[in-house]
Amino acid sequence: MKNVIREIGFLYLNSVALIREFVANSFIFLNAYIFTYLC
Repeated sequence: MKNVIREIGFLYLNSVALIREFVANSFIFLNAYIFTYLC
């Protein structure tokens, strides 16, 4: 049972890291888009 909990925790951390990376990339892309649009 502990192994299952550990696996779920590992998957959860991985998905959180992926989501954070995706959000950071989108934010950078959005900033670049706004910057090019304004200038």
